[in-house]
Amino acid sequence: AELNAAAVLNNLGVIYQNLPDYQKAKQAYEEAIAIRERLEDFRSVIGSYNNLGTVYKYLGEFDQAETYFRKAIAKSVELNDPMNQAISYRIYAMFLLEKGDLDNLEEIARKGLEVARQVNTQYEVATLETALGSALNAKGKFREAKPLLISAAKNFQEQGSEEDVLFPYFELISVYASLGQGDSSRY
Repeated sequence: AELNAAAVLNNLGVIYQNLPDYQKAKQAYEEAIAIRERLEDFRSVIGSYNNLGTVYKYLGEFDQAETYFRKAIAKSVELNDPMNQAISYRIYAMFLLEKGDLDNLEEIARKGLEVARQVNTQYEVATLETALGSALNAKGKFREAKPLLISAAKNFQEQGSEEDVLFPYFELISVYASLGQGDSSRY
């Protein structure tokens, strides 16, 4: 019964987060985490850590957000749960991209991409390719960024993810320009 209560609380957190009522979402996630930790439901707590990290991000509390994103990764590594690892690395990488933390982003995206490829979770692969390509582009490593961003765009297209495909395409504009290939539509 308590595991069901934790699931309901986590789902309430998602609803509050989407409203958005971040304080109520935070409270629901914290309660779900407390139950899941006490009952040692560690696989489920990983998702709640990521959710709570996301709420802290929206609240502008980036240090707290980072704490929970790192907890999610650490727990998924400890449990040898590559699917949750891939998802957690994707979420943390996108946070680092939004935050502009390129040094940590490159490391996290590389680790996450390795795991995502092992479990063949295509959304995580494409998102992490986008994140890594974006970091490399910002660091002036255009030749290394280009194939990652092309692969991400292709992967998103194959998934029918029309909105997500725009991100690698936008990054590719500056990559092509930096490589002296201004008319990127030709490539």
